[in-house]
This record gives sequence, structure tokens and C-alpha cells, in this order.
Amino acid sequence: GQSELSVMNMVDCMVLILPPVGGDELQMIKRGITEFADIIAVNKADGSTKTAALRMASSVSSTLHLLSRSRSVEWSPRVLVCSGRTSDGVEELEQTLDEYLAAISKQDGIHNERVRHLSNLLLETADGNLIDSFHSDPMVQDQIKNTYLPRLLSGTQSVSEAAIELIEAYKKHR
Repeated sequence: GQSELSVMNMVDCMVLILPPVGGDELQMIKRGITEFADIIAVNKADGSTKTAALRMASSVSSTLHLLSRSRSVEWSPRVLVCSGRTSDGVEELEQTLDEYLAAISKQDGIHNERVRHLSNLLLETADGNLIDSFHSDPMVQDQIKNTYLPRLLSGTQSVSEAAIELIEAYKKHR
């Protein structure tokens, strides 16, 4: 959801680390965030969970082509298995990160991604500041209480009409 988009707008490369086992809940989570991942690492590929990690990596790999990509760079997400406990696969993960950086650097992708990140961050920050300013404005609170709530409760005005009027009043007031 929204948190995946926020993270995607702050990083050059999104690495998703998944556990090797999980049920339907993991499938739902995985589909949402997997669309944004540039590299997917299935962790705990050691000991009694190694087979499950390999199975999970295979499952994720086979579904990647079905997902729409939101990144603008030309990169096909890769799925790796690794173990944080034994460090198996960590070198491959580092190498894949280097390959990703090289691939997006070739096409000026880092610059383009950072421009996009900063533009989105600027807009998100402005959105938050505008919302805070709007919500805390005494005129807005007064208008809601004394003008718009009575109209809404009586059914003489719709919420969307009231919202448009309130925003216009706020803009004139500021």
C-alpha cells in the first residue's frame, strides 16, 4: 500500500527480504510489495528451513512476470536465497546490488530516480503541511461547526459541495 510507495520514493534500490515460510497472509503481503522490489532475497536458506526457502524463491520467481512494475528503470527483479546466520548468498546479494547500480547508471537512472524521489517527497511534505495548516486553522474549524455541519445534518448540502466551498473559503482567507 501506501508504505511501500513511501519507501520506494526514498531509496535507489528496494530489496525485499522474505521469510521462507508463510501462508495466505504472506501471499497477500508479498504481492503488494513485490511489485516495488528490485531485488528479492529469501532469507533463512540454511538448516531445516533451506528447502522451504528454495521453494519460496521458486514461487516468487514464477509469479514475478505477472506483476506490473512501478519503477521507471529498465531492470528485471531478481530473486535470491541467502542466510543471515551463515552468510550464504550474501556475496551474491552484494553482486546483484552492484549490477543493479551499474544497470541504472548506464541510462542515467540514478539521476532520474532521485529527481522523481525528491519531487514526490516535496509533494508529500507539502501535502502534509497543507493538511495540518488546513485542519488547525480556526476559521476552518469555525466554518465546519457553524456553517457546514448544520447543512450536512439537515441534508441541504452534500459533503463534496461543502468540502469544495470550505477549501475555497480557506484559500480566500489565507
